[in-house]
Amino acid sequence: MADSQPLLLPQHTPTPTRLASLDVFRGLSVFMMILVDYGGSIFPFISHSPWNGLHLADLVMPFFLFIVGISLSLSYKTNPSHFRNSATSKSLLRALKIATLGIILQGGFFHGTTSNTYGVDILTIRFLGILQRISIGYIVAALCEIWLPSRQGEQFGFFKTYYSHWFVALILLALYSGLLYGLYVPDWQFDVSVSTSSSPPIDGNNIYTVNCSVRGDLGPACNSAGMIDRYILGLDHLYRKPVYRNLKECNMSAKGQVLDGSPSWCHAPFDPEGILSSITAAVSCIIGLQYGHILVHQEVRYNQVYGTSDHKDRLDNWLRFSFSFLALGLFLASIGIPINKSLYTISYMLLTSAASGLTFIALYVLVDVYGQRRLTSVLEWMGKHAMSIFVLVSSNLAVIAIQGFYWTKPDNNIKEAKVVRSAMGCSNLFSNAAVYVSLTTKYNNHSFSFSLTPSSTTSPTQVTRVITNNDSSLKPSFGRLKPQKLKPLIHKTKHQKSSSNSNRNRNRDKDDDDNGDEEEDNSNAASHFKASKGRGWGDGGGSYRAESSQTYLRKTTPDTNFFSLKSFTDLGYSHYMIQSLKKLSFTSPSHIQAMAFAPVIGGKTCVVADQSGSGKTLAYLVPIIQRLRQEELDGHSKSSSQAPRVVVLAPTAELASQVLDNCRSMSKSGVPFKSMVITGGFRQRTQLENLKQGVDVLIATPGRFLSLIKEGLLQLTNLRCAVLDEVDILFGDEDFEVALQHLINSSPVATQYLFVTATLPKDIYSKLAEVFPDCEMIMGPSMHRISSRLEEVLVDCSGEDGQEKTPDTAFLNKKSALLQLAEETPVPRTIVFCNKIETCRKVENALTRFDRKGSNIQVLPFHAAMTQESRHASMKEFTRSPSKQVSQFMVCTDRASRGIDFAGVDHVILFDFPRDPSEYVRRVGRTARGARGEGKAFIFVVGKQISLARKIMERNRKGHPLHDVPSAYEL
Repeated sequence: MADSQPLLLPQHTPTPTRLASLDVFRGLSVFMMILVDYGGSIFPFISHSPWNGLHLADLVMPFFLFIVGISLSLSYKTNPSHFRNSATSKSLLRALKIATLGIILQGGFFHGTTSNTYGVDILTIRFLGILQRISIGYIVAALCEIWLPSRQGEQFGFFKTYYSHWFVALILLALYSGLLYGLYVPDWQFDVSVSTSSSPPIDGNNIYTVNCSVRGDLGPACNSAGMIDRYILGLDHLYRKPVYRNLKECNMSAKGQVLDGSPSWCHAPFDPEGILSSITAAVSCIIGLQYGHILVHQEVRYNQVYGTSDHKDRLDNWLRFSFSFLALGLFLASIGIPINKSLYTISYMLLTSAASGLTFIALYVLVDVYGQRRLTSVLEWMGKHAMSIFVLVSSNLAVIAIQGFYWTKPDNNIKEAKVVRSAMGCSNLFSNAAVYVSLTTKYNNHSFSFSLTPSSTTSPTQVTRVITNNDSSLKPSFGRLKPQKLKPLIHKTKHQKSSSNSNRNRNRDKDDDDNGDEEEDNSNAASHFKASKGRGWGDGGGSYRAESSQTYLRKTTPDTNFFSLKSFTDLGYSHYMIQSLKKLSFTSPSHIQAMAFAPVIGGKTCVVADQSGSGKTLAYLVPIIQRLRQEELDGHSKSSSQAPRVVVLAPTAELASQVLDNCRSMSKSGVPFKSMVITGGFRQRTQLENLKQGVDVLIATPGRFLSLIKEGLLQLTNLRCAVLDEVDILFGDEDFEVALQHLINSSPVATQYLFVTATLPKDIYSKLAEVFPDCEMIMGPSMHRISSRLEEVLVDCSGEDGQEKTPDTAFLNKKSALLQLAEETPVPRTIVFCNKIETCRKVENALTRFDRKGSNIQVLPFHAAMTQESRHASMKEFTRSPSKQVSQFMVCTDRASRGIDFAGVDHVILFDFPRDPSEYVRRVGRTARGARGEGKAFIFVVGKQISLARKIMERNRKGHPLHDVPSAYEL
């Protein structure tokens, strides 16, 4: 690829100069490439979008292509006709060199830091890649510049001057669109040998089948871009780790493996630099070429005609192009052409071209107009050496060179730098610095293990650590926790006692990577637990081995008692609804879903009550949507502006958003209906505009709902059903009873009301029975019970008999117990419940100080003192795939217990005993959810709370309500 050439008139031949802003732009692109490559795993928001969308990483390739176009215009700005043949030959040779280098660097020849083997099997070499795509765009733009005519003269604008270039771009876009939307994609198969799945297909065969038989599909499985690559190149020559495996549907593990139960296409290779998408990528080069034309010809006009500064004219033309591309790209995205980097869709091409143009304009003004080159000197240097940096980064040559040196034996080389990096929580960007530490440290014989055996006594417990290592100076990762004398009181229900013995020998998968050593504080040197057997924290899993600060993944089988004996078909689910649920991996209804279907679809007013995690949201959503859909097909009812057909009231914005996610999942899987959420913290104008467009299901909090009603912005004349989710909590909202009264007064008489709850206090039931005397009670078999897979552990934090009993000492005892759990029983996800925001902050601080580097513990707050955006960010972070090394602790108030479904929570810790007995059920119900869920609840108790906790646990075991159990305040 040619660098930029001198910006002087043709008749002069002085020493060439470079366009500084273009070098800076190239250096910025290289820096972004390094940043997203090494930082994307730590900061997902900068990595590539899994499919549709635009992240920072998705701008890197378009930036490079745009720069290629500008450089070409500078290289060929003086191109007499008799030089065309030689220029073409040089361009073809240069493109071939770039493509060949790309195959060598990214085809699999160079090993990474996990293998000592060089070379690649030609039968599996990757033919496509970053440099290969750049070479395609380069040669297309170069041939346009060399051979296509252009009009000369001031009467022509830049668009008309290079009309032939734009014509080629339109032809390429038409060809791309015709192939993308017009090609028929049949069903296809691939061998598991080319996948990175964790195991062979469930049916035992070595072949995966992807059902397509469609035309114009833009999803990961059935798009024509992937089909073209499979037919022309073959599956063995495509990229093995496509970015769409980060989609939720693919359920990828922390090790980058697609787990069982994921859609078949998740296992297949897919090349983001494919053949079809390279067509639109070439258009990006042509667009960059036009920006270069403005740079070149605007300068000619300055020298020959105007005699004044040409910066303004250049900027005007560039801005005109950029905002035109931006507007057109947004328009195409709004009409359904997705912004997709893997397919390099037209909307994506236009938006990234606009971003490239605006970035280049900003750098041109900063560097070439105002002369601020010192600020960008590093980027300018990187831009001048872009290819060298790319080679070093993409091929790991720097790492490989260092890996040739080792300490004592070949195994102690750069490979161990990954271990250091994992322990430090650093990105690969810092691994070169960490290698010098790893070269002087022997890890291979190091191992940590914990011995935890179940205890059924109330005697003081020692949590023991067994360190197996020949090096007596080895220090464990956590060394600041002093041993405390705590008295765990383990109280198990019958089903837990009966299953305890069978669970003791259950093997749990553990990661074998070592976290390495960590320096201890010199002051107040911590004492370590002796390496002797002791009783643990009521671990039902028995004695197991765990690496220091590592997490484990549980393999569970579904609880057969969770599902109803009836099928979806038996209950009357429609065919399209069954297919939709199957796409969402629901194959059988739960008990509460089976019990609620007939009354809800029949329009009856009902109370739907069952334990947390039993599937109550779908129990009311599915029959409601099926009934609305049938009425719409029969022509009886349709959504209209500001008049929803269903209103769902939720106590918190987080629960409302979760209900919306369920609605959107159903609508995306084949059940067409519109849903939206209206809560505080979002722009009211945007919400009202969406409401005016018509909506079937409106989800709102009571306060926001009441505000819309009072302002006349919401009409209930078309309302068919009103759902009050977590109704027991709603009655505690000061706005709820007023909102309920407005709801009843403004709705049609025939409106159906559904009251959904996990607990049903006696006073709440009395109120509902008084207002709705014909209300039907639908109570699931697990009502007033906890999950059969939940183990409860009481931890007495009262302290020793001679210790002063004050709130401060109780807090210190509970803090010690919490830190001991964090150290000795690390799991991916833990929720810590506190009664007050002040306590939350103290616990957050204790956990943060306990692991100052943040390499083993991630603390996520969640309470009402935070903004809604901050709470949403914490919840999003908590629900994403957990890291291997980091244990997440969400420290929260009861706001997180109010119906929110956190998947895969391992432990729940009740740091403060709940004020209300029913809140106990909600808190412990955040773990062991659904058919496959299992978990533990650690209940920290002091004084009289011990007897109260035992009484609540006994009631839950028997399935008795808690209305006559005293609250903590009454003790």
